[in-house]
Order: sequence, then structure tokens, then C-alpha cells
Amino acid sequence: MLAFDLAAARELAAFRVPERTPLDDALLAAVAQANGMTVATRIVRDFEPLGVPVVDPWAS
Repeated sequence: MLAFDLAAARELAAFRVPERTPLDDALLAAVAQANGMTVATRIVRDFEPLGVPVVDPWAS
């Protein structure tokens, strides 16, 4: 578990978050981006517009 810190806040401020993107997904993406990580999720569509690396581990 990683914290939402100042670096993540700066990443979030730089995102152009679409209206349909849930806030918790944007926060998760910001933390991942600030720490050089990839988001693993089934709901890839919410993360792709943010430009954060994302992977669906259930995709074939």
C-alpha cells in the first residue's frame, strides 16, 4: 500500500481527468505514476486517458 503524498498530488494536478473517471481511480493513477508503477485492473478504460501505464491481468 502506497500513500497519496505530495508527489502523487502533483501528478494528479497534471492529469486531465475526464468527467467520467471516478476520483478514486484518478488518485490511484496518480500514486502509481508518482512511484513509477503500473496499474493492474480489469477496468482499463478509466486509466488509459490519464496516461498512466495500465495492464489488465485477466486479458487473454
